[in-house]
Formats: sequence, structure tokens, C-alpha cells
Amino acid sequence: MQQILVILLLALIASGCASNSQKYYWGSYENLVYKMYNKPGAADPGLQIITLTRDIQKAQDSGKKV
Repeated sequence: MQQILVILLLALIASGCASNSQKYYWGSYENLVYKMYNKPGAADPGLQIITLTRDIQKAQDSGKKV
């Protein structure tokens, strides 16, 4: 009985983690941060603002958090 409860608890935790990832929209954020730190010249601040603003709009349109 205890093993079944442990398995159910682990399944519940795993399903909770999987569903949370779909509530958020990352867009190009990770790529921009990578470029900013590894190739600073390739991450033009103006382009970052435009890209992130577009990503925020896409997140809002799809009902997800940024």
C-alpha cells in the first residue's frame, strides 16, 4: 500500500511539473541571454528590446506568462 502511495505521489509531482512549463512563454529570451554573455556585440540592445517586446505580445496573445 505504501509503495502505491509513493508511486501516485511521484506521478502527481511529475504531472504538475509538466503542466507548469506550458503556462509560461520563453520566446527568444534564452538565445538573447546566451548571445549577450558569449558574444556581446551580436546582442544589439535595440534588437533585444524589439525581440522581447514581440515575445511579450505573443505570450499575452496566447494567455501565457512571460
